[in-house]
Amino acid sequence: MRSKKILIIEDDDEISLYLQFLLNKLKYQSLGITKNYYDSIEKIESCHPELLLIDIKLKGEKTGVDIAKYVADTTGIPVIFITSVAITDVLSEIKLPNVKGFLSKPFKDDDLLAAIELATPASNQQSLASNQSFFIRQKSGFIRLDKKEIRYMEADGSYTNIHADRKYVIRKNLKESEELVNSNDFIRIHRSYIINECQVVNIRTNEVDLNDITLPLSKSGYELIKSRFNL
Repeated sequence: MRSKKILIIEDDDEISLYLQFLLNKLKYQSLGITKNYYDSIEKIESCHPELLLIDIKLKGEKTGVDIAKYVADTTGIPVIFITSVAITDVLSEIKLPNVKGFLSKPFKDDDLLAAIELATPASNQQSLASNQSFFIRQKSGFIRLDKKEIRYMEADGSYTNIHADRKYVIRKNLKESEELVNSNDFIRIHRSYIINECQVVNIRTNEVDLNDITLPLSKSGYELIKSRFNL
């Protein structure tokens, strides 16, 4: 069984039981189901979950957002929100540091697994490192991306452009993206670029050629790439 302890906060019996079924199927440890604010806070304080799956629109005076706010101010437990409305309709309303993802109803087991992996990268670092792929969030949902397909990654402020079969944009800075890939096959050649070493075809003191593009090479990047290729 995976070590992650997860609490389901959902007042729709059909959805909550389905979530519990999926957690058991995926070998996560379910701490049970709560349906309102006060029972949820009591369960959180007594059982110390490591991840919360919360329905945004809980019935009653206090909603799932109120639970997430309480947790953000106290324990900081990561939260994945469950919503029946479009994600874009709620993103602007919920800006909490512990909100790590959203699940749109209806969802499948792959959607849940991807959301949990993205919400808890530190606990999954070892498994991600041993795998050759990882999930990224796109407008169409979660996409599994093979590491070997990545040509290079490019910094774009608080975002990263991942260049593979096409360009993918993810909401992580380049350092966070480097940790996500977590592979010795990638080299940080410049403050703005990380490359897949298998794509290198030519190296100069200030530039490196990949199969179809030339990228800048910093002084430290040049030394690193020489060391990697024993030059």
